[in-house]
Amino acid sequence: MQTDARMFDVRNLTKALDEQLAVTAHPRQRAMLKNLRRHALLEVSGRWREILVPEMVVDHPVYRISEKSGSFVLNGMEEVAAFYDSLSSAGLMVFGPIEERVAVADWGIALESLFGHFVPGHTLAAQGEDIDDPDAWYHLTHTYASFWPYDDD
Repeated sequence: MQTDARMFDVRNLTKALDEQLAVTAHPRQRAMLKNLRRHALLEVSGRWREILVPEMVVDHPVYRISEKSGSFVLNGMEEVAAFYDSLSSAGLMVFGPIEERVAVADWGIALESLFGHFVPGHTLAAQGEDIDDPDAWYHLTHTYASFWPYDDD
């Protein structure tokens, strides 16, 4: 389990995106940044169902996720919705960047972040982590890279 003295602060959730918006004039790129900003706000507030609407996501989203426990692909709306529902049901929706770099181009957005994630102790124990208190909440950090390709629609 990685620890870091820096903590995720929800008030800074969109800080890097807002900074990028402040220097981005291209309408397509601004629209992409605003979409991702809204996505992040809906996600961390537990309103993930509002992300999976035509204005926010393609008809057939594909999430490719690689992490400590392995890699997997969520292929299509049903799998993405089930993933969000499982995170929400487990109380795992409070997360976001502590530090973040954002790059935007006509093809999409790239992010590199130090991410903070609040996780219940019982969840960590179930994953084999050595924890002191299964009823406590733990702040984990991890390096996170994300790519958000956009098509021409």
